[in-house]
Amino acid sequence: MARPREFDRKEVLKKATFLFWEKGFEATSMEELVSVTGLNRGSMYNLFRNKEGLFLATIDNYFEFLEENFAPPLKEAKGLESIEEYFNLIGDKLTRYGRGCFFTNSAIENRSVPVLATEKVDVYYSTLYDLFTKCLEVAKSKQEIDQDSDMHKMATYLVCVTQGLSVMSKMNKRQGTLKLVIERVMEGLK
Repeated sequence: MARPREFDRKEVLKKATFLFWEKGFEATSMEELVSVTGLNRGSMYNLFRNKEGLFLATIDNYFEFLEENFAPPLKEAKGLESIEEYFNLIGDKLTRYGRGCFFTNSAIENRSVPVLATEKVDVYYSTLYDLFTKCLEVAKSKQEIDQDSDMHKMATYLVCVTQGLSVMSKMNKRQGTLKLVIERVMEGLK
């Protein structure tokens, strides 16, 4: 009995994501994607139309992964506690795997990636900004941060820190480095 198509699709997207993550959109060939995913060319084209279609599907799949695995602390919006929990969660994952973030890598490669992919990555950053803003508003209401704090500047800063941690994790494999940065960020918010 064949496995359900959705399961196969998820597996294909996972394998393709790791290849795009490692090599980038432009440097990844259809031959490599066919080899890594185990799909034949016909199936690949039927499911995704072309390399761009597959890349866009990996972007959507990765967004879902982030929403399920990293956004929950921010969605709880408990103020600074949620922000610290989020940073510790991503810091742990980034340190463990050292690949950085698929979205950050895609954003850096923005000249060669499909425009729609760049737009989808921008939606992710906007969503992250909104989640940080909500947490900061709660922190302000709980008097965890200065009442004159500029929510826009602080949320923008936190999005930038998130992406900076991602880049730093690729370059610096020392276990405690990201933790030190996260501690300093949290101290600076108070």
